[in-house]
Amino acid sequence: MKLLELFVLHVVVSFYSQRYNLISAFITPPPNIKYHFEGGSEQRRYSVTKKENQHQPNKLEENRERNSSLKQNQTRSLSNNIQPSDSDNDLKQKIRKCKNLEELFDLQHREDISHIHISFCWNRVSKYMYDRLESQKVQNNSNLLKPLVKLTLDSSNDLNNPESLAMIAHAVARISYRTRKPIINSSELWKVLERNILVAARTETFNSIDCANILWAFAKMKRKTHQLFSAMESQVLSSIDTFNSQAIANTVWSYAKVGHSAPKLFDAISQKALEKLDTFNSQALAN
Repeated sequence: MKLLELFVLHVVVSFYSQRYNLISAFITPPPNIKYHFEGGSEQRRYSVTKKENQHQPNKLEENRERNSSLKQNQTRSLSNNIQPSDSDNDLKQKIRKCKNLEELFDLQHREDISHIHISFCWNRVSKYMYDRLESQKVQNNSNLLKPLVKLTLDSSNDLNNPESLAMIAHAVARISYRTRKPIINSSELWKVLERNILVAARTETFNSIDCANILWAFAKMKRKTHQLFSAMESQVLSSIDTFNSQAIANTVWSYAKVGHSAPKLFDAISQKALEKLDTFNSQALAN
């Protein structure tokens, strides 16, 4: 662990002397990172780490994400401070209990899925993509997600909650990555997400998880938009004290990936990284 701490200290200090000369160090994260699996030539660099973790099932990752999501839901309320009704909570539970795409889409046909539940549906679909058979269904039939995409686009004017927007963006990016193909009408979908995030950023506060997930999603899909990354820079700076080591690592990776210059942000992150040096693990350091 001492070697890892020395490594992150080296990276942080280097930001001051070589502002963006270290971008290549963050471009491609290692394959065992939860949200940032990368292939290609960089695979060789982290081959040992990958080999050590090959025995861990995908379910472990899904459980970690589910636990993280539950913790977020326990500490947050909707941005408009309207508490969900019992029927809304019941439907969310039904969505969580769906075991595959067929059950989820059957529920969508039977129930009144509103904008409140859209993000939960997307999040559920993204988790199914860790199942090879479910992932192949989407790969072989791009129209399979068309009803959910249509519902999202039709409800675009009501999608203004930071947590929901972050959840949808992250899920769409993860589905696209896992299936190795863009979602149907993905271009229009990403434009809606970008527009709504920019509107929400004017009046709402995005927490560290929201910021990290949005930045990762747009960077992962190589959607470099100056307005969005600038808007999220302000959000990150305003809540930097709440960022943990993983959120810091994901944020650095995202800005480096798209090559967006943010010297003020990197200065703040460098200072925060030094303060949280003891909390960095191998996963965060690898970013």
